[in-house]
Amino acid sequence: MIKMYSPSASRDLDVRCIQAGITESALITMASSAAVKVIRQILAQERFDSSGQANILVVCGPGNNGADGLMIAGMLCDAGTVTVLIPSASSAVSAGYVFALEGLADGVRRIEHHHVNKLDGKRFDVVIDALLGTGARRPLSDDYRRLADMMNSSSECRIAIDIPTGLDGLTGEIDRGVVRCQHTVTMEGIKPGMLRESGPDICGRIHVVSIGAPKELSESSSDGVVLESDDVAQLIPVRHRVSSKFDYGHVLVIGGSLGMRGAPSMTAHAALSIGAGMVELVTPSVHPLTPREIMTHTVGYHDDGTMSADSLNAILRRCARATVVAIGPGMGSNPGTVAMMAEVINAIPQNVTIVLDADGLRCLPLISSRKGNLILTPHLGELSRILNTTRDKISTSYVEYAASIATTHNAVVHIKHVPAATCTSEHVSYLQRGNPALATAGAGDILTGIIAGLAAQGMQAYDAARCGAWLHASAADEIVRLTHKVNIMAAELIDVSARLRGELTASRL
Repeated sequence: MIKMYSPSASRDLDVRCIQAGITESALITMASSAAVKVIRQILAQERFDSSGQANILVVCGPGNNGADGLMIAGMLCDAGTVTVLIPSASSAVSAGYVFALEGLADGVRRIEHHHVNKLDGKRFDVVIDALLGTGARRPLSDDYRRLADMMNSSSECRIAIDIPTGLDGLTGEIDRGVVRCQHTVTMEGIKPGMLRESGPDICGRIHVVSIGAPKELSESSSDGVVLESDDVAQLIPVRHRVSSKFDYGHVLVIGGSLGMRGAPSMTAHAALSIGAGMVELVTPSVHPLTPREIMTHTVGYHDDGTMSADSLNAILRRCARATVVAIGPGMGSNPGTVAMMAEVINAIPQNVTIVLDADGLRCLPLISSRKGNLILTPHLGELSRILNTTRDKISTSYVEYAASIATTHNAVVHIKHVPAATCTSEHVSYLQRGNPALATAGAGDILTGIIAGLAAQGMQAYDAARCGAWLHASAADEIVRLTHKVNIMAAELIDVSARLRGELTASRL
């Protein structure tokens, strides 16, 4: 897993390291040394002249990000000509900055910020942005914008230390003067803002380096991760040589209407293909392409084609055998149907995992508090409806809002946005996979089925949701890689997701 740190988690890690006996100067030295190794690799790839020497500018701020920059500048003296742009002598600076400045090599040329005009029109092979750190917030001051503009215009190779100046480390929002980098060398783990909003475009290639924190502190301070294939391979259960369908769970899918028969059919198909032992489908009308292996049950419907409120007892009987219940795909928004399904949810035992998607999310205000085992899979519009607000108001902080819903409803919330994220009240898994071809009708129904199918096989709700999302997005990437399609049919995801799941766990059989 790639660790992630929100700005507050980054500060917490620094504090805890110091409390553990690692001095601030030692942290700066270790982080800078690790960053220099990456920067040297970048310099070697660029090869600015036949001698390999480079003309380097390091722009330093008054805090510990600037201290890192000063240390890096001194360590790069043998790589070429190094100039540092530093705060004026009268500026308020951190203790770490003072330590780094006192040890700065004599061979480094120094220019104070207020003399930045001396660099007007001057070109550098590399500009290193160590102006502001992860905790800096927008908007930038006019003085910092001038420094940022100078960096953007002075080199085609810009390297940020920890995070580019002008990029919000949490939300990915940017100041109009943001430093646009080709590389970002970030400390200990990725920052959420590097993946959200404009972050990927601003950061360029991201390199993670260690600050020398003890492993236990590094892991416990992290408040998020990015899953990688090895992680998913270890989290997903394998099928034992001696087993039966009863060992892999029983998924019940409830949804559909006369006009939306395909949605719950695809959900049920995906749940079965990803490995659930048995799958049942309750719906007003069964889609003709529903696999024969799925047990189907039809119920009555209202005049608008949605499930009738009179279906309550029939649905409850079907729930009695389920280990996972997926509710909502194609269900429609009829108030009577929503109220009836809320009664169903309230009657389902606490040990049964419930996955709510699409119109099933409309039941949320009507259900009693659950003790976990609840997975919600809203897109941004559905999340805004749950919060009774607008998409625009939550778009930049959608992960934090999803986490608040997770806390309020004791649930796991997988928010379908870019990047997608799976949230609990305390932790977030970001998804660095997927592509625009997933913006297609039915893709969310497939995801619901994959998550339900994994949960049925014994995975905890959080792991089922984040691993299911990884398989779903990776399947889309595989399809686009092989076919070059800009849009895919959602059903294509089913077989590819199942194959990827098998390939990941094959080595553990």
